[in-house]
Amino acid sequence: MNTDHDPARQLFETWFLGIQTVQYWSDFLLWEQFLQMHPDVKYILELGALRGGFSLFLLLESLQRKLKFTTVDQVPAEAIDTPVGKSAGLYQHMLIGNIFVGLKPLITELIKDPDQHPMILFCDDGNKPLEAKTFVPDLSPGDFLFVHDWGSEFTDHDIEPFRSLVEPYWTDRCDSFVSMTRIYRRR
Repeated sequence: MNTDHDPARQLFETWFLGIQTVQYWSDFLLWEQFLQMHPDVKYILELGALRGGFSLFLLLESLQRKLKFTTVDQVPAEAIDTPVGKSAGLYQHMLIGNIFVGLKPLITELIKDPDQHPMILFCDDGNKPLEAKTFVPDLSPGDFLFVHDWGSEFTDHDIEPFRSLVEPYWTDRCDSFVSMTRIYRRR
């Protein structure tokens, strides 16, 4: 499907509550449907907030559904200083630092917390293959791995180091939405 002129799939033209998201609108729909159909999910851990528009969406979803939410990035997302970001407490849900150096032990601890499962690990920072390779082994069976920028920054080749740990999940739905997200379930 050619998405060049599809307003729902203009990567750098998607905004949520005035904050750029760098997501397709179909990715919002994919998340909404997934969370609606998986009410047992307890925690969303997002690696990579950028400007924080999608982080704000995930935080609001989490508040509405009574899930725990944490986002991680090198710098504070601009969404923390917006009226809704302040009201929802986005800053209190954000860890600031390097996920592979200073924050790696804390992220691992969050993932291994037995009270947070099933959880979603959302890899959307600057090195999605390394993020997945680093943290997927710590996921529990039944947890989910969401990876953004499918086909450009993450492909089937990148799943090879841990293919025995995960299985594709909702691939047909991701494809039918022409989504930039792929979902895997931890075995």
